[in-house]
Amino acid sequence: MMKVDPSFLKGLIVPVFTPFQLNDTLSLNLEIIPEYAKFLAKQKITGVLIGGTVAEGQALSLNERKALTEEWVKASKLEKLHLMVQVGGAPLPDVLELAKHAESLKVDSLLTLPEVYFRPTNGKELATYLRLVSNAAPKTPLFYYYTPRRAPVNVNIVEFMENYGNEIPTLVGLKYTFTDLAEANQLLEIKCKKIIVTFVNEELTYLACALGAESFMLPMSSLLTKLCLSIPEAWKFKDLEKAQNNQQLLTKAFHIFKKYGHGPHGVKLAMNHLTPFNFGDSRIPWNRFSSEDELKMMKELKAEVLDKLESLNLK
Repeated sequence: MMKVDPSFLKGLIVPVFTPFQLNDTLSLNLEIIPEYAKFLAKQKITGVLIGGTVAEGQALSLNERKALTEEWVKASKLEKLHLMVQVGGAPLPDVLELAKHAESLKVDSLLTLPEVYFRPTNGKELATYLRLVSNAAPKTPLFYYYTPRRAPVNVNIVEFMENYGNEIPTLVGLKYTFTDLAEANQLLEIKCKKIIVTFVNEELTYLACALGAESFMLPMSSLLTKLCLSIPEAWKFKDLEKAQNNQQLLTKAFHIFKKYGHGPHGVKLAMNHLTPFNFGDSRIPWNRFSSEDELKMMKELKAEVLDKLESLNLK
């Protein structure tokens, strides 16, 4: 296992949206990325993930994923952001090509999950897959994208990291999208191997802090950056009441977006209303919001979350 300083991922990594041209979700809008990176850096964000679920990475072509990486490499270097690139969810030859391409551009870390149809069926097969990705980019820290609901692999993830972690040269940790806090706690306890566990579930941010988590990758963090940052920060300073109250607001926002459809799609639309950016729509198959539902969502979000954030100076 590659030796890295775990502090390089402490804090909040923002899973960024992929911008599409307005009224044309089959064309990227790369011109917006430098300003997007600057916007995040001004809010004290230290790193971004591209190509993940929020970014609709698996809905992009190989050439689009490469073009997105190239643009974010330039923007992240300018704004001094850690750049993590998700290269998985595609046929293995494409995954290896994306990993090599990202390393040639000197990205900071890679994230991968297996091809979403022909998946590994046990720990040995998953280790083989990750070893191939690691060998394709031998100088870049690698994270496994553990998302058992979207891309289930039949392994005990704790046993897998304990048994195979050292066999995969560049593997340093995983993106944990599940809700099993007992399992999460076991992963955090594998300290001897310096596994970095970054948490994704917005509803469990407060509880993850209680377990000792220090790394987060929250889908709503492009939009509600201050709120997402405030929960780990309040824990750090032992202000548990503030952490709990802010968690309740984050959870409320999560359920508002979920109520109107696919959560990330709703957040992407809200970005169009509340920031200087218009990222366009999301690619099919995610359902489109009707104009009526979009306005209802924004009205509910304002009343239930945004007005309260303004009073707390977290907007």
